[in-house]
Amino acid sequence: MASIALFDDNEVYLEILQQILQTEGHDVSVHSSTSLDSPGVLKQADIFLIDVWFGTEKAGLSLVKKLKQQISDSKKIILMSSDSDVDKYASEVTADGYIQKPFDIPKLLSMLTL
Repeated sequence: MASIALFDDNEVYLEILQQILQTEGHDVSVHSSTSLDSPGVLKQADIFLIDVWFGTEKAGLSLVKKLKQQISDSKKIILMSSDSDVDKYASEVTADGYIQKPFDIPKLLSMLTL
C-alpha cells in the first residue's frame, strides 16, 4: 500500500482519515498546522493529502507548490472545505486532484490508487 502524508488543522479530520487509511493498509503520517516547521515534515511520501486552508489562510496551496518543486514524483490531492473555487485552487497549484469536504470515503479511496 501507499505511504500517505496528511496535512490538516482539523484534529477530527486527522483522526478519522488516519483510522480509515490505516484500516485500508496505508502507512499514514499526520501533520497539524503546528508541525509544519518540524524537521522532516516534508519527507518523501507516495501521496500527500493537503487541506487548502491548512494553517494560515491558503497555506495548503503554498505547501503543494513547495512539494511540487521538492518531490516531483508524488501524487498530491487537496482536501477542501466546501468552497465554490475548488477548480481554481486545484489548477492554480497544478494539483493532481481534489475532493471537497465533507468527502465521500469510497471516492477518496479511489483517488488514492497509484
